[in-house]
Amino acid sequence: MSTSINWIIGVDIAKDSYVAAIYLRTAAPEEKTGPVKSFTNHTKGFQQFFGWLCQQGVDLASGRIVMEATGVYWKALAYAAHQRGWSVSVVNPQHIAYHSRTCPAKGKTDRLDAQRIADFGCTHALIEWLPPHPLMEKMRILLRERSRLIHILQQEVNRYKSHQADPRCPKEVLSLAKSRIRLYQKHILECYRLAQLVLNDQPEWQQQVQYLCSIPGVGTLTALSFLAETSGRSSSVSRASLANYVGVAPLPFESGSSVWKPSRPSPASNVHLRNALYMSSLAVVRFNPTLKSFYQQLVQRGKKKKVALVAVIRKLLLLMRALLLNKSYFVPNYPGRSMA
Repeated sequence: MSTSINWIIGVDIAKDSYVAAIYLRTAAPEEKTGPVKSFTNHTKGFQQFFGWLCQQGVDLASGRIVMEATGVYWKALAYAAHQRGWSVSVVNPQHIAYHSRTCPAKGKTDRLDAQRIADFGCTHALIEWLPPHPLMEKMRILLRERSRLIHILQQEVNRYKSHQADPRCPKEVLSLAKSRIRLYQKHILECYRLAQLVLNDQPEWQQQVQYLCSIPGVGTLTALSFLAETSGRSSSVSRASLANYVGVAPLPFESGSSVWKPSRPSPASNVHLRNALYMSSLAVVRFNPTLKSFYQQLVQRGKKKKVALVAVIRKLLLLMRALLLNKSYFVPNYPGRSMA
């Protein structure tokens, strides 16, 4: 955290309102606590909130707003604060929950939660949140909506088949089920078409998609998901951070001689990108000679197929990052590359 940040504003977000607590980061632990106030979660409430911060002597240069990533309710305030020049940090709610267990004050209220978030900001290194490119965010929302529609479509297909198997099911019900299936199929295609339109307006992104699609087994949809879910910033983060973000970095679980469980990827990760890479990995282990050989070596060494597939996903993820970082196409059997 920057040494110029003296004030931490912890914000507990809800759908219609939020509570803000001001903490002085440089004060002694018993003197950190400052004023707490509730505001409405809309434009007028934002104006009141920023005015209140100025009244309390908190300015843009020395203050940072810290909030949890609570659904989508945090976004309006985060964007409003960023537009006004405030430094904003958006924290995983699980991290706040773990920190709350160490706080002496127990119980749960919005006021306490805001104070705990502020205390978390005082005691932990925070990463400043930066809004993604508006068109990148649009593409991400479209692709996620497409995934949801595919899930709903499969449910409708299963329901239609069960109706077909029922000899007493009215024809009208079957007709309605068919119309719903056609509707979802149409919307799925429309989401993909709109995402493609976003891509067509950005020549730089088109080039990045070409880099990614040069990997045998990686298609346009996977490439778009990779760009959208990483906000086009995959090359600016470390390999380990990217693997953790996707959930393909095994985490150990052992202590002494009596506590031991197999390593597992973290569940607190981007499931949307992991699902896209999983589907792509099924094609990669068949049509990409380099990664196919890596997968077969792991299986021959006794690894379970699912474990080997997760390792392939990690290799594929880091390979995609490398291509974007180097602005290059995939080269099979590149000198110095080892997949063992």
